Amino acid sequence: MLALGHYLGRLLGRSREAVGPRAKVRLPSLRAARRRTPRTLRGRPGSIAPVPQAVKHRPADWSQAFDDPIPLPGREPLTTLRQAGEYIAALSAKDQRQTHWQTAAEVLLMAAEGRGPLMFAHIGMLRALNHGKPAPPLPERRKPARKYRIVR
Repeated sequence: MLALGHYLGRLLGRSREAVGPRAKVRLPSLRAARRRTPRTLRGRPGSIAPVPQAVKHRPADWSQAFDDPIPLPGREPLTTLRQAGEYIAALSAKDQRQTHWQTAAEVLLMAAEGRGPLMFAHIGMLRALNHGKPAPPLPERRKPARKYRIVR
């Protein structure tokens, strides 16, 4: 078990007290993702797969800004990865255990560490924020669809 708020707090450079109560949350997919071999590195039966080059460790860049700010009801929008990480870390333990918030935290960490695109973090946050809400209704067409007749 890993305390998600504590883990995000450490990555964001915050103390344990600033992040809030420690919520025990499992993040199995982070560890499993590092252990998995990419499909491109797997060889065919009887062939030798190429050896991956050593990956340099890059410090997490939490100052990256989203292309579009993430709107929050009754609050300023989230514009950077740091703000999104602090938002997740401030959630209650019950909310942090839900899978949509686990996924949002995972893609947020991946984007900060340079292992995934920033757009995935944006999408993950939007999906977690809108989880359980009904989809917006589709607008009606301005013009009715044309009716075609087959002429033989």
